Amino acid sequence: MLVLIGLGGLGCPVLLSSLVSGVQRLLLVDGDTVSTSNLQRQVLYRGASEGQPKVLAARRFICARNPTTKVTCMEQHLTEADLPSLLATLPTNAVVLECSDTPTMKFAVNDACLAAGIPAVIGGVVQWSGTVLGVSPGQACYRCYFEEPPDSRLAPACETVGVLGPAAGLMGGWMTGVAWGLRADPPSHAGKLHAVDLRSFHPRMLRAPPRV
Repeated sequence: MLVLIGLGGLGCPVLLSSLVSGVQRLLLVDGDTVSTSNLQRQVLYRGASEGQPKVLAARRFICARNPTTKVTCMEQHLTEADLPSLLATLPTNAVVLECSDTPTMKFAVNDACLAAGIPAVIGGVVQWSGTVLGVSPGQACYRCYFEEPPDSRLAPACETVGVLGPAAGLMGGWMTGVAWGLRADPPSHAGKLHAVDLRSFHPRMLRAPPRV
C-alpha cells in the first residue's frame, strides 16, 4: 500500500508511476481543490475539474485507468497531530510518500514514520531542482540532512518561485522507485539523498551517517 500525502506537482507523477508499476492499494490525502493555474505540472487533472477536491478527481482518474485498484481518499489538510493516528491504521506493507510543498510537513512525516517504524519517501522540487530521500529506521533520516524546517523567508512557496513541470515529473517517478526499493528484499535506498538539477542534469547521491 502506498500513502500519498499531497496530490500536487509531485503527487501527480507519483500516482501515475505507482499505477504503471502495479500498485493495487492507494491512500490519497489532500485537502486542496483543482486549480487550472497548476495544470501544467498537475497532470492528473483537467480544466473541467476546476474547484473539485483533488482526491476525488484523482480517484476518478485511477478508476478510469485501472478499475481494480483500491483507492481510499482523505480530503483534509494533515497536521502533525493527525499523523500518529493515521499511521496506526496502516497495514504492515505500507510506504508513505510525502509529496506536499510544506517543509514542516516533511519533517513531521519523517518523525512520525520513524516513531511508527513505517518507511517513507520524502520528496521536494523547486524551479529546476529536486530531492528524494528514503527514510527507514536505523538509516539517515530527513533531519540528518536538513536538521529542522527552514525559516519561511528562506523557503518561498512554489507559487512564488515556480516549478518546472518536467522536474516535478522526474522527481515523482524517482520517489516511486525509491518506495519500491524500501520494500525490496533486502531493502535499498534508505538513508540516501538523491538530488538533481535539470539545468545541468547532473544527479548526485549523498550518504550521511544517522545522527542517533
